[in-house]
Amino acid sequence: MASDRASQPKRKSQPLLVDEAATAWWGPFIRMQIGLAGLGLALATATEFFYDNNWMLFLLDISSIACLATAVFSTHGIGGQIRYNHATTPGGTLKQSWSFFQPGLGGAVFVVVQGLAWTLFATVLVFQISYCVSAFLAMGPAGHRLQASLDTWIVQMPAVSVSGALGLLSEILMAASLLTFKEPIKSPRSTHKSAPPRITSPTSPPSGITVASFVDQELEDNQRTKGLTAILLRVRRIALMIVFYNIPNLLITGNIWLIMMSKCYPVAIGVMWSVIWLVYLPTFRGKPGITGRRSIHKDSSFYAFLTWMISDARKYFQFRLAKPSNMTLDPNQRYVIGYHPHGIIPLGSVWYHLTPEWESLFPGISPSTLVSGVVHTLPVIRDLTQWFRGAEVSRRGFRAALGRQGSVLLVPGGQLEMIDSSSYTSTTVIVTGHHGFIRLAMQMACECDTPLYLVPAFGFGEEDLLDNVPSPRELQRWFMKKLRANAMYFPYGAFNLPGIPRPACLSVCIGDPILVPPVPHPRAEQISVLHRRYFTALEDLFEANKAHCGHGRDTLVYDPPIDRLLVRDWDSAWNVVAEMQPDEKDVHKAKIAAKVDSATPGIDGEEIFMFCCFFTFVIVALAYSDCASVWTDGVASQHDPYLK
Repeated sequence: MASDRASQPKRKSQPLLVDEAATAWWGPFIRMQIGLAGLGLALATATEFFYDNNWMLFLLDISSIACLATAVFSTHGIGGQIRYNHATTPGGTLKQSWSFFQPGLGGAVFVVVQGLAWTLFATVLVFQISYCVSAFLAMGPAGHRLQASLDTWIVQMPAVSVSGALGLLSEILMAASLLTFKEPIKSPRSTHKSAPPRITSPTSPPSGITVASFVDQELEDNQRTKGLTAILLRVRRIALMIVFYNIPNLLITGNIWLIMMSKCYPVAIGVMWSVIWLVYLPTFRGKPGITGRRSIHKDSSFYAFLTWMISDARKYFQFRLAKPSNMTLDPNQRYVIGYHPHGIIPLGSVWYHLTPEWESLFPGISPSTLVSGVVHTLPVIRDLTQWFRGAEVSRRGFRAALGRQGSVLLVPGGQLEMIDSSSYTSTTVIVTGHHGFIRLAMQMACECDTPLYLVPAFGFGEEDLLDNVPSPRELQRWFMKKLRANAMYFPYGAFNLPGIPRPACLSVCIGDPILVPPVPHPRAEQISVLHRRYFTALEDLFEANKAHCGHGRDTLVYDPPIDRLLVRDWDSAWNVVAEMQPDEKDVHKAKIAAKVDSATPGIDGEEIFMFCCFFTFVIVALAYSDCASVWTDGVASQHDPYLK
């Protein structure tokens, strides 16, 4: 039966906000985008009345750019999907003829009109950004010099209002091009890598596998609510996911706006920022990423508020949890759960063990999620992580969280798996080069009489949620090595828009636990044997569950490859290396690490550095604003006889 399912094509779930009925409101949607472009024209025209006020010029110009860019990109991306990607058969087969990037497709007229629209839009962007940069630089201390040098070039360009009119024209051409699109006989999905990604839906599990999913019943209950309330519920889930997956972008945008507003309200913004950071700095005290002192208790009212967000995430991703029917996790034992794959943003690993499905299958098991130390330095993200029992993925964090919670959850592949993560391929690449979690597990097994187990977990659909804009692999690896983070991070998802995850079904499957042999100072050969056994179990878990999770055609690839080690060969393989004596270098390193672990946690230097960066960021902005005002007033008094 499993092989029959594997040979069947994957069933697709409906894309976000796109179905057969959505074509009825395609016209109103396009008119709304044209109206937004008209607003951009109005803002551009308004700049003509504030020629002597560089601050208002900058603010109006950047708002006009935002309106025009949103209108054009939404018309092309969302408007095209609404009109051409919808269910066309009684069985609900998804017809996907439209892709955001489809060069040469759609017919000659479509290609020509699209080319005109994009060329006009690019020209408008050049003009608008030039005006914006000119106005911004003119506000600085050397503004009078820069303004004089730029005026010669700016005066040769059309007025800002003309640029806004050209932007409105590009939006109208973009909307008109959608009417000339000719759907190809074959979907671009089958011929082009940038076609809409695969979004799968699960089927009934085979015998021997237990699945817990309360989402279907909850969504069915919600469907009884009709009208405006039902729309608001759906919009709330979408908005929550957009905010949840775009916290870093929102923080950066907020700081930029603070700098710009400091020109008008320097004292108010300076006081507000100082108060916020003076109140927020104590949250770094005591190293909460290790001690877990900021975790919220389940009985608190605030925890109930946080679980509301998890409830919406479960429904958005149609969450399912599966395990072998004869497998249980004893709350009196200790577990190290490895979650695969990493994907672009593995946020599912933060919340899936806090769901009712987890509580129903594994009562009493409350693992602490180990995440990168960078996460514990970013406001809002670190708060959510630490409130939900998250800890730092380091030796100290591993040891403290395991002793505190009795189980930990980590992503062994790390950010390296982000490089190969893609929803456009049926191949999932798992990085197997990390051995540190195996070594720590063997060492932690010696520190307590309670047995310790490794538990593989696989999230089918994790790679379908987001994709990253392609960039050179070696450059990504360099950033990860030097900065411990991928600077080439430009995720996109639903409608090919940045940071909006697709509502793909997320099915997390838990495998059988593997007993960790206690070794105080494990050698590389001993680590390798347990490492092979773990990834063999992960591969078996993948093959046993991929069909009923809707990924029957998917394949698993290990980088680098490993030699499989089956259960029946485990005893003989371990007996060969069990009696090996520890290496003296490993013993010396372990003693040094033990001294570091025993140190009292304080405020980490990295966190102080992050705080200083944020604080200095605003102080410089305020100083810039003050100096700009003084310098501008001084220059004006020298040239204006009435001010002398």
